[in-house]
Amino acid sequence: MMNEINNTLSFNHFLFLWFGVAVSIAEILTGGLSALGIIVLATVTTTFLDAYSVGVSFTNIFPKLDEKRIALVMTVIGTGIALWVNIEQYENFLLAIGSVFAPIFALLLTEYFIIKNRQLRPELLIH
Repeated sequence: MMNEINNTLSFNHFLFLWFGVAVSIAEILTGGLSALGIIVLATVTTTFLDAYSVGVSFTNIFPKLDEKRIALVMTVIGTGIALWVNIEQYENFLLAIGSVFAPIFALLLTEYFIIKNRQLRPELLIH
């Protein structure tokens, strides 16, 4: 059967037999390019929101700064660090921030759901 397909079709219409289904090169490329486009757009929007979040956080600390410029500066710094730091160290970074944020979230959730109804004693507060 494969010889019949090769003999009757030109190179431009070559078909792949994939799991018993004939698939053209155009269908493979279209699906692949669509998937690549989705991945690129998802990454760009996530990175944009992360950089803008840094800019907004900085303006809370330093109100005179412009959040858009801070976001651009942090994007350049982050890109530089990504190019400079070895990718094998990224796992250690993720483990480090995971070990910090999990206890912080536990404290925040405990405070919000359990301790929220208690009254604070002013004499125990640090001034």
